[in-house]
Amino acid sequence: MSLSKPNPCNANWLDMKDADGGRLCGDCGNIIVDFTRMSWDEIQAFQVARDSPACGMYHPNQIKHWGQAVPSKANNCPTALATATMLVSALTAAAETTKSVQPLTHIVREQSTLEATQGDTLKSYVLYGRVSGLDTDGKYQVLTGVEVRIPQVAHTFTDAEGRYRLVIHQNRSDMNRDTLRLNHIGYIEQTYPLSQVSEDSTELNFYLDIERDPNTLSAGYFYVPRPSLWQRITWPIRRIFR
Repeated sequence: MSLSKPNPCNANWLDMKDADGGRLCGDCGNIIVDFTRMSWDEIQAFQVARDSPACGMYHPNQIKHWGQAVPSKANNCPTALATATMLVSALTAAAETTKSVQPLTHIVREQSTLEATQGDTLKSYVLYGRVSGLDTDGKYQVLTGVEVRIPQVAHTFTDAEGRYRLVIHQNRSDMNRDTLRLNHIGYIEQTYPLSQVSEDSTELNFYLDIERDPNTLSAGYFYVPRPSLWQRITWPIRRIFR
């Protein structure tokens, strides 16, 4: 079984806490494994032995030469003088980083609202939100034409901005037994039990994953880049002024 390339993630390795087996990502709660010192054979053996691939930190060259051994290169570590110079520069610029440090960009689920209007025997619910899908470059893009449906109850399609609006006329007990289903060609079907929908508001934005070759170990996992020397030197300073 082959191992497909993981998708990129904007999480910061330096901002994670040490944990058994790697570091703990504060955004997703997964353990991020340090693969930077492993060979390709070791990486493949590690991932294939698991029930599902692990997210990890990789050297840029490991991602560039995915599926093969990274070509050996001469060690071009900077000299102590260069390192000291970089550190001095970091200290000089520390005050300027107080407000300039931008937060990492993450995929943020927007809130959508579930509106409920009381009727005699039935309630009218309006569900709406946005649907995005993971593309081949590992980025989420809004999806047009996604079928959003509750079988035998209601259905609609997302518009050019990936948004949908679905009206349901049901009592609460019937609604609790139904499931919202999202389908789009080339993507894995996603389901959402309506019993989890709040009477007042809920997050109903969805992120679909690409359908993949069953003979390929799914790339529904992510990698964070190894921090550069400059990032490792300046990170303690930048954290002070965050």
